[in-house]
Amino acid sequence: MRFQQLGTTGLTVSQICLGTWQISSDWGHGFEQAIRAVRRAFDVGVNFFDTAYAYGEGSAETGLSRGLGDLLRTRRDELVIATKGVSNT
Repeated sequence: MRFQQLGTTGLTVSQICLGTWQISSDWGHGFEQAIRAVRRAFDVGVNFFDTAYAYGEGSAETGLSRGLGDLLRTRRDELVIATKGVSNT
């Protein structure tokens, strides 16, 4: 896996970022398979993940959390998770 600096943040991220839109419940079947794919992505070197509450009203965030599982506690400093929000202004 190739890595690079993320702008001026000081974070080193994999050049592949796994998006989680497809994990949202809007896609129906295959949710468990998508969760396994998250862990597999990490196992092959992906440390950069993208999610948002808007992806299935939080189901993608839940799926990402389930996919990363214990990594969120044991290797959190190696993970970079990007998200987006909506401004009501």
